[in-house]
Amino acid sequence: MRRHTAGATVVATGVLLLGPTGCQGEPSTHALRYGGDAARLCVPAPPGRQLTYANDAVENTSDGAITIEKVSLVGAHDARAVDAYLAPIVDLTLIGTVPGWPPVEQASNAFDRKVALPAELSSKESANLVVHLDAGDGATVEAVEVTYRERGHRVTARSSTSLSLKRTC
Repeated sequence: MRRHTAGATVVATGVLLLGPTGCQGEPSTHALRYGGDAARLCVPAPPGRQLTYANDAVENTSDGAITIEKVSLVGAHDARAVDAYLAPIVDLTLIGTVPGWPPVEQASNAFDRKVALPAELSSKESANLVVHLDAGDGATVEAVEVTYRERGHRVTARSSTSLSLKRTC
């Protein structure tokens, strides 16, 4: 399954895309382009799983560098962000959402070059936002919120993809 996000393609292994949820996910109007088409993901996974959640690209649309400081899970139930990284987008393909941490070999080229947050994103640069999740049975996440610094100001942007972990989707 592939999903186009900020000029990249997401390859989702073991993920069922349930469908669009509406137009609430408008891309940010600040320097960071993040969000866009709303979607709901269901990942079939047994309880107590580590998960690689990397379905979104972030793009710095400004003329100066910005610093991605942190991510927060919005509306999370039985899920927590362990760490977050920026990884390069290789061949217009994002790492995607896959059970396990670290992700499977197919993503190793980009994953091996990841940078832990806080991380700088140069002008006009794009990267794959990679979140290491620790999630229990039936875990849900409404969105991922990114906090970044733009010209000395702290700004937040929210994804438009929700996530559910279930034994079967």
